[in-house]
Amino acid sequence: MAVATPASLGRVAEQAPVAPVGEAVYAAFWVEAPEPDRLAALPSRVPVTADRLIVGTDAVYLWYRHGVHGSPLSNPWLERQLNVAMTSRRTTTVSQLAAWANTRTPGRSHDPNHRSGGSGRGGPADGRLV
Repeated sequence: MAVATPASLGRVAEQAPVAPVGEAVYAAFWVEAPEPDRLAALPSRVPVTADRLIVGTDAVYLWYRHGVHGSPLSNPWLERQLNVAMTSRRTTTVSQLAAWANTRTPGRSHDPNHRSGGSGRGGPADGRLV
């Protein structure tokens, strides 16, 4: 399971390239940090495609020019290259999660059934989002 802190979600959202209308950018998160040599070599291993791959601090960005389907840049390809499990989310979703994470009030109950006047939403007590 990939786990991101509010700070790492914020960095991923801030570093994400902005795609023109009709194109999409996804952030691929690793479950555990890949070996630095594999990560550094990743851009040179990208198959010939109109799509782009950008290595960020906390994620790899997949920029799909003509849609996700049929692109050689995929989670299975990334997992083979980096030898770690990956999960991808559209960067618009990551931005929304980062904004939500930054509005959380520390110390509130993280039990979704707890009714103390708050929204009842939350995650693990250490602030991670799972």
